[in-house]
Amino acid sequence: MAQGCALKTLFSIGNAVGHNGLLRVSSSLPMRTSLLWCFVFVLLLSSGCHVLTPQPIPVDKYFTCDEQLQATKPVIERGREMPVLDTVGWIIGIPSKIILWDSRADRHYISPETEQVLAKYIDDNGLYHVKFRLNQYAPIQDWHRLRANKSVGWGWRYTLGVLSLAGEAILPGRVFGGDHYNPYTGTVHIYSDIPVITLHEAAHAKDFSRRKYPGTYGAIYLIPVVPLWHESVASRDVVAYLQYLGNPALEKEGYHVLYPAYGTYVGSAAGTFFPDYANPLYIGGILWGHAVGRWNGSQVNPETYRSVRDGDVMLPHFVPSPVQDSTTYEQTRAAENLRGENS
Repeated sequence: MAQGCALKTLFSIGNAVGHNGLLRVSSSLPMRTSLLWCFVFVLLLSSGCHVLTPQPIPVDKYFTCDEQLQATKPVIERGREMPVLDTVGWIIGIPSKIILWDSRADRHYISPETEQVLAKYIDDNGLYHVKFRLNQYAPIQDWHRLRANKSVGWGWRYTLGVLSLAGEAILPGRVFGGDHYNPYTGTVHIYSDIPVITLHEAAHAKDFSRRKYPGTYGAIYLIPVVPLWHESVASRDVVAYLQYLGNPALEKEGYHVLYPAYGTYVGSAAGTFFPDYANPLYIGGILWGHAVGRWNGSQVNPETYRSVRDGDVMLPHFVPSPVQDSTTYEQTRAAENLRGENS
């Protein structure tokens, strides 16, 4: 759940051409080093209740360009309905449904209600330079977006960017699922009908867009353990936004989904240092996430719920007009420029 899908695809391609992975630690670690990493892992788990505390992503300005803005309209596009193909995708997505314990994961149909939550987040955060593809396969259009995305250095665009786009073309999310944000094309790909997941990927776009060097920020995501930081930043922003919306049911859902999703990254990070126990650690991370997420969700009481907007308290940075590095950026745009439908 992140821009990680495209980059993980790239990582798999790297393995296929002879790389063994980045910074993979041998299973023959000295006992003292192993005990140290065990302590670190336990510390991560024990602090789980505080990992995803609400924290809006601070935005002073977005680094974008005129070419990218022009290539984004409409901001939201839907793929054409293809029942047979989407049924195949639903079946392939069963593992994701089990991991998150939610049948809407990789559903390959995004309901109007989920799109409405996403559209509000886009409006509230001024993400009109980001393309949101809802169950859509459009590698040619994304190639044009890759070329137009001058906010990312050409060196990153024509190396990692090309490989990540190739991964999306060869293993299309329209079939294999995998909600993610691709920072090199500036595109969010959504296949799940879970509002919290759409917000999480949009938060990645928000996080990357404020970075002066998004290509480098995306490249370090390939380093083991580092994704924990990226995922935490995005998820904490989503939790803060859910509290801002003042919807207790949606906030509870957020805890139920975000924590086990984050647990997959905690388990993967631990497996990097203990490869012989990678699978048990991965499963343990998921179970830990579900336990912590359910506990946090149980603390949300609809009867006594008080949103952060009560008493005229507003969260910072949820504004529709962050300063843009673009002379043609329009803070107001016609409704037809926000949504569209394509193949």
